[in-house]
Amino acid sequence: MLESPPIEASRAVQVVVVEDDDDALESLMRIVELDGYRVAGASSAGEALQIMEHCVPQCVVLDLGLPDLSGAELARQLRDRCGKDVVLIAVTGTTDEELLLGAEEAGVDYILPKPLDIERFRRIVPRMP
Repeated sequence: MLESPPIEASRAVQVVVVEDDDDALESLMRIVELDGYRVAGASSAGEALQIMEHCVPQCVVLDLGLPDLSGAELARQLRDRCGKDVVLIAVTGTTDEELLLGAEEAGVDYILPKPLDIERFRRIVPRMP
């Protein structure tokens, strides 16, 4: 698991990346950091929910195939906690229409296929205030 730095109250996390593949998690976090955002990473839905106990990010980038909860269920829980203020972006390798529809119904704003189109991703991530 990739370790995220401790979250300080004065240093709000703007983007949380949730991905169970360590290499993909590290890559996404680096992309987001290079674009100037503060980022936290989680390799499971449970870790992401723990991070959310300490902050409300502007954006959550999540994999739909997580080991402990489905990405759709995580999205549902995030919507319950954060409302419409957080942008939810699913990055997935699935083409399963039922799974994709479930993610949309759960409140995912954007679904991007793997391999990730970095430029499209950058256009979607919300601008920093």
